[in-house]
Amino acid sequence: MRRDYVRDSAPAVLRLRLPAGRHAAHLLTGDPNTFTRTLIVRVDGVEKARSEQLDGRHFAWLRIPLGGGPAGREADLELSAKEGQTWHLSACVVMADGQE
Repeated sequence: MRRDYVRDSAPAVLRLRLPAGRHAAHLLTGDPNTFTRTLIVRVDGVEKARSEQLDGRHFAWLRIPLGGGPAGREADLELSAKEGQTWHLSACVVMADGQE
């Protein structure tokens, strides 16, 4: 991410380079001023998480289990919202599995 948050109405892909082993991506959604619509996260075309709509000054973490395999890999997280709505991503943290 290159700003303090990312927001869009079109789907977007966040590519993560994972080292070998099991990991989890933790995505923060929310806004300090206005409500935030549902954030939908898919990995390899399969929905892995969906946030609730949040009121202003509320945030929520979504946990996405990911596997790096024996040699590491790239994982594409597709970020989207319900049709006609915007999604909002404030932070992304990737940690080895078990370090929540």
